[in-house]
Amino acid sequence: RSTEYQIVKALSERYESVDEEMSYEQALEAVDQDIKHLKADNTTLEAENTALQSEIDSLQDKIDYSEKITLAESYASSGNYAVAIPILNSITEKDEDAVALLKEYTSNYEIEVSTEAENLADQGDFDGAVSLVNEALKIVPNSQILLDKKNNVTPQYLVDTVECYKAENLWLLDIRESIQMSGKSY
Repeated sequence: RSTEYQIVKALSERYESVDEEMSYEQALEAVDQDIKHLKADNTTLEAENTALQSEIDSLQDKIDYSEKITLAESYASSGNYAVAIPILNSITEKDEDAVALLKEYTSNYEIEVSTEAENLADQGDFDGAVSLVNEALKIVPNSQILLDKKNNVTPQYLVDTVECYKAENLWLLDIRESIQMSGKSY
């Protein structure tokens, strides 16, 4: 009895639901009820915590989205579409505005690269033109415009398919001993 009284006294100091005047069994039952309520409260708090964490994640996604859009717009305004497009592509859930910006920037980038590649090809720098288009295709891999431009600026030499027969028979080369065609000497 003395031990039970000491236990009840100790429990009354720790639990508000236990009174020193309770019997040992009543005190244990009161503690058991408190534990059940705490478990139920814990489950409720965990559910609320999960909901709040989901809301925080959603807000963070919106902040990240807004920052990415702003950053992409700043690069695009300076004409640096090669950086703006990957930033927009990194947005996982794009809304209509992001899709529209991506289309606009991609179109502008394709035009810019096509024009520059055409200029390089006109100057005879076919390797530079092809290299430029290949780099652009890493950013916009499925661009039909860039694929077509790559085909247009890739040099097509007749000597790649037909061997040059005799250089001395060509009237333009009558003062030369040999001719360079497509990296080959004839």
